[in-house]
Amino acid sequence: MTPLALLCRARGVTSVLDVVEMSEHLRSRPASALYWDSLAGTRTAPRLFDGLTVISAGLEAAYRAAGCGRTLLVPAIEAWPPSPSPEPTGNPNFRLAYVGALQPRDAPEVLLQAMRILAGQGRPVALDVIGHYEGTEPGRLVAQQCADDPLLRTSISFRGSLSDAALAERLAGSDGLVLTRRDDPAETMSFPTRLVEYLRHGRPVFASNVGDVARYLRDGEEVALLHPRDPIRAAAVIARVAGRPDRGAELGRRGREAGARAFDRRVHAARLLEFAAGLRAGGTA
Repeated sequence: MTPLALLCRARGVTSVLDVVEMSEHLRSRPASALYWDSLAGTRTAPRLFDGLTVISAGLEAAYRAAGCGRTLLVPAIEAWPPSPSPEPTGNPNFRLAYVGALQPRDAPEVLLQAMRILAGQGRPVALDVIGHYEGTEPGRLVAQQCADDPLLRTSISFRGSLSDAALAERLAGSDGLVLTRRDDPAETMSFPTRLVEYLRHGRPVFASNVGDVARYLRDGEEVALLHPRDPIRAAAVIARVAGRPDRGAELGRRGREAGARAFDRRVHAARLLEFAAGLRAGGTA
């Protein structure tokens, strides 16, 4: 990025660096060469640009503290065309969908334990796991763990990788969409872009209360927040929504409306253009 930033500066072109996460290499031990390379890049490269856009409040605070005052917070964004509320699924069980590779950052152990609790209580809740989990060692271990557990193998179905059309159909046929994240600096500093994708479906979204989620969505009204470390409390939240007479339909409807307000690409594009104009004029964010 350094040559590009220097070229923009030499040509008088306003340059903005977009930062969406904290480098995973910074989690390594200081003896690692990747650690020092990433650390140097993280500290030096942003100063070569006229301004920064960051995806989370945590990143905004970190870069401002490091002296990068020209910083704009822009969350994940989407287009929000008009859409009617989805029809009830008619599923006999309250069917959740998880999309991902069951990596540690998704806190699969919390999700699995919550499902085990729900199954042990006889709750009619099922979970579809969708994604490329077969291609990762953590994913394969979780799948095997579920196959070996009498409660989990009857309540969790592994669907594998799906085409875009099949994924859209599967999510549309779900009663709730679940997005778990571990309570860790890397996740606190990032923002789950899949959250915005989920909200567009108009189904109730169950998301770990990590990072900026609660900054944009009200718990119990627009999203169902799950405790990131306590599966008992997470299971209770799922059971409460699944047990509502409308099976969380109103929660999903309000979640989509909140998403359209908070994550509209047109609104944030206008903010970004205004920010860039201020940089050209020599202002500060």
